[in-house]
Amino acid sequence: MNILLLSMPDSFEHMPTVAVRMPNGALATLAANVDRGHRVSVADLILAQRTVRETVRDLLHRYQPALVGLSVMTFQRETARAIARLVRREMPDAHIVAGGYDPSLAVDEYTANDGLFDSIVRGEGELTFRALVRALARGDPLGSIAGLTWRDGGTVVHNPDRPPAQLDDDFFPGVRCVRHLVVCLVEQEVRCLQSLVVTCHAVCRDELSRGTRQCRPGLGL
Repeated sequence: MNILLLSMPDSFEHMPTVAVRMPNGALATLAANVDRGHRVSVADLILAQRTVRETVRDLLHRYQPALVGLSVMTFQRETARAIARLVRREMPDAHIVAGGYDPSLAVDEYTANDGLFDSIVRGEGELTFRALVRALARGDPLGSIAGLTWRDGGTVVHNPDRPPAQLDDDFFPGVRCVRHLVVCLVEQEVRCLQSLVVTCHAVCRDELSRGTRQCRPGLGL
């Protein structure tokens, strides 16, 4: 199966595009965790802010994905919907899945009646996404995949939550090391991130009152 994973192009002052040159760690971990035999491509659209539509269209036609995954943060939600609409027009038969903290915490925003998203990976994605890929490749039902929200015709089904993964769970060897590093970094940075959220909210309020925006949406959509 051909799989295309996309991170959103939206950025703000704490993630300048001039500094973003490393592979997207979360999507790379998902890609490394699927079974052999699949072709997985990862594209960080923050590097194509001014040509998002053209870049996505080129990637879709170049790689012909049967599964397209979008990693989304809250301020990127509308961009994700725009990209999903583009994917739906260009690849109407592709399965579109959203993941990340915003789809996990606001599932209802991604399961509206417009049918843009076929499934939502809630919470940690490595094992849930691998199970989704296996089910789609085999034509198996999706009802047994923990942590997945999906469409059964016109009905939205919320499977049971998946418990937090442990480092000795069924990860591929290279991924276990990546997860260990990520866990350590998160434990060290939690306090800084909490302070950053408060600061960002204050900045956005001040800037919006003056009629400007600090957050930079993805251009070209």
